[in-house]
Amino acid sequence: MRRIVGSLIALAALGAPSYASPPPSPSATPRPPCASSDGCADQATAAGTPPYMDVLLGRTTLAYFEGAQLDGLPMAVIVDRQGRIAWLGLPSALEEPLTAIVAGRWDLKAAARRDRTRRLAEPRLEEFRALLLAGRFPEGYALARSLVRGPFAQEPGYLRLIASTIVGERTSWSVRDLDLALEAADRAAAWTDLTDDTVLSALARAYFVRGDLEAAVAAQEAALALTDPPLPIHVAALEKYRGALAR
Repeated sequence: MRRIVGSLIALAALGAPSYASPPPSPSATPRPPCASSDGCADQATAAGTPPYMDVLLGRTTLAYFEGAQLDGLPMAVIVDRQGRIAWLGLPSALEEPLTAIVAGRWDLKAAARRDRTRRLAEPRLEEFRALLLAGRFPEGYALARSLVRGPFAQEPGYLRLIASTIVGERTSWSVRDLDLALEAADRAAAWTDLTDDTVLSALARAYFVRGDLEAAVAAQEAALALTDPPLPIHVAALEKYRGALAR
């Protein structure tokens, strides 16, 4: 955990941006690949596939999304030399499996077992939140801890989600397991090698709620440095954490 903080402070020392006011909005808005959403829908209907966010329309895209049971972006997929899906996950966690796959060291059967275990555990996230909503905090946090140290131990996206569920800006649980939130966010940051802004922002929030303001500022600065243009939500969080540290 201290290694993560030290790395974040080192990143901050390189010069994180400082904003006195919200950053300017992008000069241009990217255009969709077709003239209108109706046009996208028409193209998709003609192709026999529904549109995905009015952008991804092809049969190949649909086949990959359905086959891999993907329901969100961004998502990276590695296809090995035999044309098999060898790994899928957050782009920020791509380097380690890609290196192993290219070097021929990837255990595809073990990866498949981990993926099946993860999928079987996914419904338990809803159970975790339901326990918190019911005020059954010891049971809820015991469940979350088993997920963090078990099927989601190498899944930064789910680790971030658990941390955010516990200490997120919009949560107001009467009992919060701050140690567990930090453990989940810290594991996610380690697995993504400090290259995912959403993970670093969740880590910063966990530090902030615990009262470790210097670490919160360092993590949020690192998150902000990864976005271009800067995300207003990251800017606002950094200003909040810096303000608390200055008091």
